[in-house]
Amino acid sequence: MELLTAWKAAVFKSMNPSKRGSVFVEAALIFPVIILTAAILIGYSSNSYEKVKSQVKAHNELREESLADGRIDKGESEFIRKIDFLVEEL
Repeated sequence: MELLTAWKAAVFKSMNPSKRGSVFVEAALIFPVIILTAAILIGYSSNSYEKVKSQVKAHNELREESLADGRIDKGESEFIRKIDFLVEEL
């Protein structure tokens, strides 16, 4: 009777293996993907920031060139002038 019980336990264990190993395998597959995705997003954000920063610098250089006696006279609207001067004051 003990042999039959041991045999049933062995069969049951082989049919229903432990799930602990699968958690580690899943983590080993998912974590690198998450880290790679985060690295790509950080790189893309950094690149986009640098592009915008260079555009702002170019805009400010063009704006400085268009100043005549401290006043912009190259067709810039009054609204844009007020915003630019407000940003400079901050």
